[in-house]
Amino acid sequence: MNFINSNIVSNRKISGVISFVIRRKYAVILTLIMLLIASYFIFKPNSISIRTAVASIGRVEQIISATGKVEKADMADLAFDRSGRVSWVGIRVGDRVKSGQILAMLDTGELSAQRMNAVANLDSVKAKMDQILSGARQEDVNIAQINYDNALKNLNNAKTKNSLDVIRNALNGALNAMVSYTDIQYVYFSDNSNDSTIIANQKEDILQYIFKTSQLGRTNSWYFLNLKSGLIDSLNRLDQNYNADQIKLLLGDTKTALYRTKDGLDIMYSKMNGVVSTEAEKTKISNAKTSILSQISSLISQEQTITMAEASFNNAEAQLNLKKAPATEFDITMAMAQVTQAEAGLALIDAQISKNLIRSPIGGIVASSDIQRGEISSPGKVVITILGDSNYEITANIPEADITKVRVDNVVKVTLDAFGQDVIWQAKVTSIYPSEKMIEGVPTYETKIQFDVNGDERIKTGLTANLEITNAIKDNIINVPSRSIYEKDGQKFVKVVVQNDDNIAMTRFANLSETIENKKTIIYEVPISVGLKGSDGKTEIIFGIEEGDNILIQ
Repeated sequence: MNFINSNIVSNRKISGVISFVIRRKYAVILTLIMLLIASYFIFKPNSISIRTAVASIGRVEQIISATGKVEKADMADLAFDRSGRVSWVGIRVGDRVKSGQILAMLDTGELSAQRMNAVANLDSVKAKMDQILSGARQEDVNIAQINYDNALKNLNNAKTKNSLDVIRNALNGALNAMVSYTDIQYVYFSDNSNDSTIIANQKEDILQYIFKTSQLGRTNSWYFLNLKSGLIDSLNRLDQNYNADQIKLLLGDTKTALYRTKDGLDIMYSKMNGVVSTEAEKTKISNAKTSILSQISSLISQEQTITMAEASFNNAEAQLNLKKAPATEFDITMAMAQVTQAEAGLALIDAQISKNLIRSPIGGIVASSDIQRGEISSPGKVVITILGDSNYEITANIPEADITKVRVDNVVKVTLDAFGQDVIWQAKVTSIYPSEKMIEGVPTYETKIQFDVNGDERIKTGLTANLEITNAIKDNIINVPSRSIYEKDGQKFVKVVVQNDDNIAMTRFANLSETIENKKTIIYEVPISVGLKGSDGKTEIIFGIEEGDNILIQ
C-alpha cells in the first residue's frame, strides 16, 4: 500500500516537471517573437526605397519613324544659254511638263527674220535645182520674168519710198515726244538738282543721237525743232537721191533713236512721281511713250518687209536664171551644193534660236520658276527646276501628329525590308506636300525622301522602306528621363533627391518645398525649363537642375 502511494507521488512529480517544461518552452518562443518585432522597429532603415536617375550631359535625339514605298525621281535645273529679254513663259510652279516641251523663250525677233530669209533662200536654191533638173519652157521663162520684175519693184518700193515714209513718221514721233519731254522739264526740272541733271543728260543723249549736235540738254523745243542735221539731214538727202543700202542703215539708226526716246520717257515718268505733277501731265508722257512704241513697231515691221521683199526678189531672180540657163552636170552639182549649204544655214539659225528656248529634258513637275516675261535673263542662271519621274525616292505619308516635326533637308536613315535592318542607306527629306491625304480617317501628309546616292542597283521601285527621320539632335546638354518630369499649374517640375549631409545641394534648394524628408534624404520639388524632347526617352533641361543631380523616377 505504501509502495502504491509512493508510485503515485512519483508520477505526479514527473507530470509536474513535464508540464513546467512545456510551459517554459512556449514562453521562450513568445519572448523570441517579441524580441524580433522590437528589433525591426528599433533597427529598421531610416531611408525610403526610391528609384533615381542622375542628370547627365549627353545627346538627345528626336526621331520620327515612318514607312514608305520606293519610287523614281530626278531633277533638272534649267537656264538659258545666252542673255536676252524674256518674251514668253509657258509654265507655272506645279505644272506637269513633257520631255522636249518648250517652257520659256527669249526674244527672237532678229533671229526670226534671219530664219525667214534662210527659209526663203533654201526654197530658192531648191527651186533652182529643180529647174536645172527639169529644164524650162518659154512660157515658164516669161512667167519667171514677170515675177522677177514684180519682186524687184516691190523690193525697190520697200527699200526706198515706203521706208522713207516710215522713217519720217518715226522721227516726227520722236521729236513730238521730246517736245512733251521738254515741256515737263521746264515746269519741274529746270534747276540744278540731281533729278534735273538726270533729265537734262537723258535729253542730251537723245537729241545728240538724232541731230549729231551737242549742248541740247536744256534747250527749248523751238530751238531743236529748227535743226536739220543728223538723221534729219540723212532723210532729206535720201528723199532726193534714193540709196537702198543707206535707207536700210537709216532704218536701224532711227529705231535706235526711238528706243532711246522711250527710255528717256520712262525716266521722266518715274521722276514725275517725286514732284507735284498733274495726272494730265503724266498722261501726256504716257501717251508719248505709247506713240513711240507704235513707231518702233512700224520700223521693225518695215525691216521685216524689206527682208521678205529681198527674199522674194532673190527667189524670183533665181527662178528666172534657172529658166534661162541650160542644165549642165556642173550646174546640177553646184545646185545640190547650194541646197546643202542653205540647209546648213537654216540649221545654224535654228540652233541659235534653240539657245533662246528652254526645253524640258525630262517629264515631270515644275518645282520652281524664277522667271517673268519682260525681264532680262543672264546666261547660265538657273530659272526653272523640274522634278522628274526618274531616279529613286521614297514617298511616305506622315500622320498629323508627327508632320510638324519633319522639315525639308531632315536627315533620314533608311532600311529596306528586302535587305533587313543591317543594310542602311542615308537619305534626306526633299519636299512635304502642303495638302492632307486621308488614310483610314487620319490626315497624313505626303513626304518625299531622296537617297543620297544614285545608281545603287539594289534599289528598286515598290520596295517597302523603313524610315527614321532625324528632326533634331543636341549634344552636350543636360538631360533627364522624360518620365521623371511632371506638370503642375502650367509649370514643369522634377523631384531631386538630396542627401542630408549634402550641404551645397541643400543650400541650392533651400527656398524650394520639400515633399519627403527622413534622417538620410530630402526630396525637393524643383521647377525646370525643358528643351528638346527626344524619342529616346530623354528630355533636354535648359535650367533648374545641374549635372549629377539625382532625379526621382516617377
